[in-house]
Amino acid sequence: MPRGRGAWARGLNQPLSADLEEAFTAVVDCGSLEHVFDFPAAVRNCMRMVAVDGHSLSVTPADNWAGHGFYQFDVSGPKRR
Repeated sequence: MPRGRGAWARGLNQPLSADLEEAFTAVVDCGSLEHVFDFPAAVRNCMRMVAVDGHSLSVTPADNWAGHGFYQFDVSGPKRR
């Protein structure tokens, strides 16, 4: 596998396949959710991948921090750009 590449890729806008439900003890997103068109579906999919007693971590740029993506985030929630 080339360095810096994930083992697989999935569209977070799409329905999650059954084999990925509760498949991971940790799901980490570092700055991709603001680029997903259907943000609520993407968050649901991330949470569905977390196993019972697992953890989810999302690190998302705050409002006006990067100025890119479909959404910007602040303490009041996501804002459509």
